[in-house]
Amino acid sequence: MSLDWANDVLAFHQKFGIAVGTTPCLPKGVLQAQRTALLEEELRELRSAATLEDYVDAHLDLISVLLGNLIAAGIPPVAIERMWNEVTSTNMAKERGSDSNNSKPTKPVGWQPPDLQSIIQSARDGEIHFDGKD
Repeated sequence: MSLDWANDVLAFHQKFGIAVGTTPCLPKGVLQAQRTALLEEELRELRSAATLEDYVDAHLDLISVLLGNLIAAGIPPVAIERMWNEVTSTNMAKERGSDSNNSKPTKPVGWQPPDLQSIIQSARDGEIHFDGKD
C-alpha cells in the first residue's frame, strides 16, 4: 500500500473486476445504484461505530468507496490528484467566517471555484490516462 490512495483503489478495482470507467462521465443506471448503495452501507457503518477502530475503519472505507466512485466514472488517478490539488487550493483561498463561532470558511470577494472541467476535459481528450502517463 502507499500514500497514492487513488491508485491503490484502482488496483483493487482491477483485481476484483470492479467497474473502471473508460472515459469520464456521470455514472447512470445500475452502476450509479451500486456505487450509491456501497456509499450508504459505509455511512451506516460509520453511524453505528462503537469504538475508535470502527470509526476509523468506516472513514477509510468511505474514502475507498468515494475514490472508487470517481474511478468507476472514468476519472484516472492522475486526474483525481490534480482535482484534489485544485479543490484544496481554492478551499485554502477561503477566509474565516466573521462569526468567531462559525467553523465554516467563507468565500471572499473575488474567490474563484476550482477549475475541474479542464482536468476532466484533459482526461476525455486522452491527455491523462489510467496508466499514469500524461
